Amino acid sequence: MDSKEKKKRSVTLIRDHSKEYLSNLTVEFDQFGRAIGPNRFKFTNYRGVTTRKMISILIDSWDLVDQCDKDQLWLNIKVKLISTHF
Repeated sequence: MDSKEKKKRSVTLIRDHSKEYLSNLTVEFDQFGRAIGPNRFKFTNYRGVTTRKMISILIDSWDLVDQCDKDQLWLNIKVKLISTHF
């Protein structure tokens, strides 16, 4: 294998979804609700992994996901994030 081969993207895995992963994580959001600041990548990774676990990849569009599933996903993310700070 050539050492100059470009590194390819791989699957993001979070082995520990417990409080240690999100501990001391303060996430800031801009006026559009997008995560900003130094912890945005950690939060985005957590959000992506959680979404892949809860929403089928067979759904073609986010618009086709049931609102109930979207609400449950957001609740899960907020509960994990908020519970690490109290």
